[in-house]
Amino acid sequence: MTTKLYLAALSLPVLFVCYAAVRLDILAASLN
Repeated sequence: MTTKLYLAALSLPVLFVCYAAVRLDILAASLN
């Protein structure tokens, strides 16, 4: 149980960073 919570807590920032990178990539593509 604790391991699953730990992995979930670790994966959330990773998903957020990936989402932000994709958003920035789309934004940069639309600006050019």
